[in-house]
Amino acid sequence: MPLRRQGVSRFRSFWFGQLSAVVEPVAAVIGAVMVIYALPILPYALAFAAGAMIYVCY
Repeated sequence: MPLRRQGVSRFRSFWFGQLSAVVEPVAAVIGAVMVIYALPILPYALAFAAGAMIYVCY
């Protein structure tokens, strides 16, 4: 929508939107591989993240 307001064509606006989503599957695969390799420390990392969120909320 912001691109359309700036005068960019519909096709080009759609194309930029699709290009911005291309990285999501790649990042998902990288994240899944990282979780597989970090499985032994995953409970500690999640506990740390939970403690940090409790601290921020408190």
